[in-house]
Amino acid sequence: MGFIFDREGRDDELRKDLDRESRGLVTFTPRRMYENYLLNPHAIAVVNSKIKGFRTDGETSSEEVERWMGEQGSDAKYFGKSAEPPARTDPSWLTDVHGTRLLEDLFFDLSEARVTYEKVAHGVELTRWLCDNARDDLEDLAGLMVERLEQHERSTKESDA
Repeated sequence: MGFIFDREGRDDELRKDLDRESRGLVTFTPRRMYENYLLNPHAIAVVNSKIKGFRTDGETSSEEVERWMGEQGSDAKYFGKSAEPPARTDPSWLTDVHGTRLLEDLFFDLSEARVTYEKVAHGVELTRWLCDNARDDLEDLAGLMVERLEQHERSTKESDA
């Protein structure tokens, strides 16, 4: 059928080479990594608030998550070799930020070092919340999957003919 990979640090040339070498079976997410789809402040606040011991002084608010992301989210450590990281308000921010590293730091800071981000457990919870409450945040990814499935269906029909 094919493979969908995170872009990670792969440049355009390497992605084109992998696409060509795989004969079109490899494609990449429009955003740097899956976690970039999970960077919804409300989802993060809800998930954090459900984690026992995350806070000693009440629940995490989406405003608090948004404020942390606004203050910390354009730090160069989340962008690698990028000359000038985009501002949190720049549309390219959500595409290029290192989502996993950002979530790790956000969980660590907002929990006052009591909780670390667990990619699988917390990623699943964030994904569930988005599926139930903010499907538009996953629209690009869903569209990519539909495109790959349709491409597979077309190639199967062509080879059967």
